[in-house]
Amino acid sequence: MNAVNFNKWLREKLIPNLNEPSVLVIDNASYHSIIVNKAPTSQSRKNYIREWLTFNDIPFEQYQTKAKLLCIVKRNTPESVYGADELLKRNGHELL
Repeated sequence: MNAVNFNKWLREKLIPNLNEPSVLVIDNASYHSIIVNKAPTSQSRKNYIREWLTFNDIPFEQYQTKAKLLCIVKRNTPESVYGADELLKRNGHELL
């Protein structure tokens, strides 16, 4: 099992067969915990950091160093959103 197969199973098999609203309890397998729009880290390339900031409508200057860009990321990183949680919430369900 991997994240792609798990999300496909959620969308195509599980969600259509659930009564609304439902609460699901799953384990902490890595493919259950994929973060959506994951913030860049110090290991990220400068270009990726710029792309992430642009995608999230966070202002920055093109000339800023990688360290400065990462400070901006740190100040503006939203709370983590997990793909499975988001998918289930959009369909009226809750994940524990």
